[in-house]
Amino acid sequence: MSQEQVIGRISCHELAHTWTPSCSSAAAGIFRSCFVESLKIYGLLYMIGGILRRADVKYFKYKYLLDVIRSSCFLAVNGGGLVVYVCLLRKLIGSFSYLSTVFLPGFLASLTAILVEKKSRRGTLALYMTNLGVETTYNMLKERGLIHPVPNGEILLFCISTAIMMYLYKKKGGLTDGVLNSLVRFFLGPNDHSPGQEVDSLKASLSINIRESQMQQKWLQPTLKAFGTGYIVQLVPMLLGQIRHVFKRPGKLLRLFYNEDCLRCGVFLGSFVAIFKTVEWVSGFLRNKRDELNGLIAGGAAGLSMIFYRSSSIALYLASKISELLYKHGISAGILPSIPYAEILAYSFSTAFLFHACTWEVHSVRPSYWRYLNVVTAKRLGQTHSNIMYHASSHRKFCELNRAKVDEIFGTESS
Repeated sequence: MSQEQVIGRISCHELAHTWTPSCSSAAAGIFRSCFVESLKIYGLLYMIGGILRRADVKYFKYKYLLDVIRSSCFLAVNGGGLVVYVCLLRKLIGSFSYLSTVFLPGFLASLTAILVEKKSRRGTLALYMTNLGVETTYNMLKERGLIHPVPNGEILLFCISTAIMMYLYKKKGGLTDGVLNSLVRFFLGPNDHSPGQEVDSLKASLSINIRESQMQQKWLQPTLKAFGTGYIVQLVPMLLGQIRHVFKRPGKLLRLFYNEDCLRCGVFLGSFVAIFKTVEWVSGFLRNKRDELNGLIAGGAAGLSMIFYRSSSIALYLASKISELLYKHGISAGILPSIPYAEILAYSFSTAFLFHACTWEVHSVRPSYWRYLNVVTAKRLGQTHSNIMYHASSHRKFCELNRAKVDEIFGTESS
């Protein structure tokens, strides 16, 4: 008997929501769990965002709570809606198939959920999920031996992305993405050079520029600022996770300040700023001109800073942001077509694909995303995955699923 015949003959209770025979209770339980966990996540997220952009008191008084509730409802609808559509399609079709088990319900649930969220956040969500989808696809292809990893590929991708990003930043009206623009301005300072500006006096002012006060202002201070930011960004989540051990094991808390990951993240951002500032200055001195080409060269060189903090996730996310930005420039120039509802479709398809991967090939999914899904669903997704694998693998060995790897990465029983 084939895999689809086996899965197709069982009920949604036996396959999907084994913790309760009631479809409505299962959907309501997932909705409630996702909503409660989302309140914690979005409450902190919107608070930090408001502080960073220096939102006034009116925002926190009138809009903050509404934003948190709306985004929490969005995530809850996505989780609870998945169960609703799984059961609904099972009743309408009369059986389960490879796609109707998770992918189709996931697409419909994600499509419903993204319409609940604010329009201003749809693009960010679509980009994030698409980025995860691309990473998962890469892992699937690599697992099947269809592609082979490129040595230092994440560094190469990051160098290309930062080169284009800094070229656009130095080009007037080039870096239109608000998040990227704000980050670059925060670390490197405002872009105060006019495009194509001649620097005839650059050689004459060489002796002035190497003075200690100028070096502190243009190179040393931004570098130290970037190092401190990277160190703190990596340290704070670790400290929050160890708060309950403050009085029991204070020594463990103190050791976090010397954590290697915190130092590497600080060196990564600090060296990025230092390399960019240095190479941009040298390039401008040699070419006797300040323009976007200097930004391109310096940005590419600064990307080598990822040697200190290798992260395919960061490299892929920045590449996705740059690709989105170039696509928008192409639309504005009339070179590329505008796809209606692209953000909605991209989010719905990517999320459905990830749900599908979490069910059939969980070892290809980023471990942090799998853990996140299990947190917001109160570990119900892990139960569903294990149950589907039990029914499927009892009749057919999956070449797509490496059980030993699943247990090693996620620390769960996969059978």
